[in-house]
Amino acid sequence: MLYIFDLGNVVIDIDFNRVLGVWSKLSGVPLATLKERFTMDEAFELHERGEISDEEFGARLSQEMGMLLSYEQFTAGWQAIFVALRPE
Repeated sequence: MLYIFDLGNVVIDIDFNRVLGVWSKLSGVPLATLKERFTMDEAFELHERGEISDEEFGARLSQEMGMLLSYEQFTAGWQAIFVALRPE
């Protein structure tokens, strides 16, 4: 199961470049290309509202970015977003 919380850069440092780096390595799509294509669009909004499943979110985002990734590969990249807990 894919978990997404609104904790980014509040409680936990996050870095989308880490996500894109893993996806680039797994998909063979150049990192620069993924950076150009990455947007928080309709798939993000639908997933945040619970209107699409984790699997559908991964499939839609992968397709939009031109990546051929399994759900497991997608989540491996997504989980790379977490850097560290922020100091209090």
